[in-house]
Amino acid sequence: MTRIELAKFIDHTLLAPEATARDIVKLCEEANELKVAAVCISPSLLPIPHGLLSGEIAIACVTGFPSGA
Repeated sequence: MTRIELAKFIDHTLLAPEATARDIVKLCEEANELKVAAVCISPSLLPIPHGLLSGEIAIACVTGFPSGA
């Protein structure tokens, strides 16, 4: 399996509570470069990656993290 094939199974994640819009833009740039399956972020930042991701990179969101539901 090549690095590119493996990357299609990986979510690039940033769940730090202090993450900013700029951090999410950087996450998306990295995701595009690495060609990962998805970016995973907190719900409050969900609108930011729309239009920033190329190809079939999905946007994933957590619920009840880190303190549970």
